[in-house]
Amino acid sequence: MPLDVAVIWFERPDRLNAFRLATFQMLHEALDQVSADDAVRAVVLIGRGRGFCAGEELEEMEGFSLACRLRNGTFHFLPRIVGLGRAAEWLLTARKIPASEALTAGLVSAVAERGLVVEQAVVAA
Repeated sequence: MPLDVAVIWFERPDRLNAFRLATFQMLHEALDQVSADDAVRAVVLIGRGRGFCAGEELEEMEGFSLACRLRNGTFHFLPRIVGLGRAAEWLLTARKIPASEALTAGLVSAVAERGLVVEQAVVAA
């Protein structure tokens, strides 16, 4: 892997890499370290297992306000990215969105083949 690209892994595959407060703190610390390194020009965030990140683990009540802020961000930004009608349909039905649909809607800028995510992300970075 190129030395100018930092890769940060989320390591809770059994929980679909759901964020806990400790995860936010560790990510913040890792990003602080990376931003202090002038040699790093890009950061790639990767989730272990079958999912990138399921969101925040709501079992931690202290994190409830943060979860609300994240959800509000979803309600604020998603319609601006994919359009109001599509965002409403996605949020109200809670159906799984195929990668091809997310790409067509402009939610993601690229889709990688299974098993090649890290390599393709680093190349794109």
